[in-house]
Amino acid sequence: MKHHFPELLFHLFCATVITYLCSCVFDSDESPMLDMSIAGEPDDSVAALPRIICVFSSEMIDSTVRFSISPPRDFYRLSNSAHDTFTIVITELLPGNSRHVIRPADFAVSVDGRALSPEDDSIVFCTADYRLEQEPNDNPPTADTLDKSFCGALSTASDTDQYVCDPAGMKALYIISYQTRASFSVHDSTLAVLALSDPDKSSDVVAIESGSEGPLYIKVFAANRSSGVGYYELGILLQE
Repeated sequence: MKHHFPELLFHLFCATVITYLCSCVFDSDESPMLDMSIAGEPDDSVAALPRIICVFSSEMIDSTVRFSISPPRDFYRLSNSAHDTFTIVITELLPGNSRHVIRPADFAVSVDGRALSPEDDSIVFCTADYRLEQEPNDNPPTADTLDKSFCGALSTASDTDQYVCDPAGMKALYIISYQTRASFSVHDSTLAVLALSDPDKSSDVVAIESGSEGPLYIKVFAANRSSGVGYYELGILLQE
């Protein structure tokens, strides 16, 4: 029998080369995909004026990272020194029980050359259960009915917002301030002052005496008149 060793060696060489090239292709496919996620529990609801932390799976070229929010909202972004974590700071009050989607506004590129398009990934967050104040509400006849948490804005240092509520079953009232120091006073039906929150605190809880007769009126105002512009959350704590 005649042996063709040169031909066999050639075929063996070709098979070895093809195997090597295939292994290179599969190795490149195993590199992790670029993605982004939201820090914390994604199912948690957020406040009316949230900061959403977006984390990328790789260091990004900072100049390529821009974001869009749907529905459109006013915001600005902050980046950490490693350019893999970006904080989206919302600068307008979001409605309660609403869903929002954050995507790259265009191609975002990592330092190792991987890209993320607006269609590739997104993060979703939802706001908590609250209502937004309805202007005008600066006097008792136009007061908003406080039957759950409300979020409002003090648009000027002299702006005031008024609410009316039934004290039955109420344990306390609370306030949380954002970008300002908001305070409130509690009034009876004759508008006599019953209680005041602490103007030196950015958040406070004021107990409501059990058996109080209604209606009660709550007046929210800027504790520091020189820097009154900002936002607040006002709500009710019920008796157990």
